[in-house]
Amino acid sequence: VLTESQPADGAALAMAPPMLSLVFNEPVMPIRIQLIGPTGMLAAVRVEPAANGAGLAIFPAAALLRGAYTLSYRVTSADSHHQLNSCIDR
Repeated sequence: VLTESQPADGAALAMAPPMLSLVFNEPVMPIRIQLIGPTGMLAAVRVEPAANGAGLAIFPAAALLRGAYTLSYRVTSADSHHQLNSCIDR
């Protein structure tokens, strides 16, 4: 279960963050991470797992354009699959 995201879902930001993060209540393995931009295009990202396995750091590969973004992710844990969405705004 997702316990925290940075930036928080629905946050309005003055500048694009250099990193997004997702924290779960147990270790997860990413299946698919997509950052969808305001035009519907996918932004390239690099994903790094946290040392304890219960978090993911997502780094955009290039500067993000102004507008609303959706971070779509699918992860798997030892007992189930989760697919949730978080939004950021720049």
